[in-house]
Amino acid sequence: MRGMLLAVAVVLTVAGMAAPSRAQTVGPAPEPTLRLIKAIVDDDLAAARAALDGGADPSLRDVRGLTPLDVARMFRRREIADLIAAAQQASLPETEPAAETAPSAPPAPAAPPPAPETLSPAPARPAVAPPPAFVP
Repeated sequence: MRGMLLAVAVVLTVAGMAAPSRAQTVGPAPEPTLRLIKAIVDDDLAAARAALDGGADPSLRDVRGLTPLDVARMFRRREIADLIAAAQQASLPETEPAAETAPSAPPAPAAPPPAPETLSPAPARPAVAPPPAFVP
């Protein structure tokens, strides 16, 4: 039974990665990512590393919205998940550290709130007759 579930998961994942979507209109060909998914299923750390080095996109999502990292976690492949997470971190754009600035003057005290406007009384409600009594 476990083997059948594994086979179904692989087919769904591979089909999802190969299926074109509107979100995936540009970017690398999905073959390296498919090799990454196969490496996850086979629990092959060396093949996963080779797929990532070969251009697998660790942020590519399948039709279910799963990334290779999600699949690795689903299959409980911790070492491969760590490898994919590191690849995702490496692919993030680097941000420059904020330049140190001299301390500025303390902010000016806030202005007092404006005086509330006087509210006019609500108009009187017209008298309404009570609903008729219910007669069974």
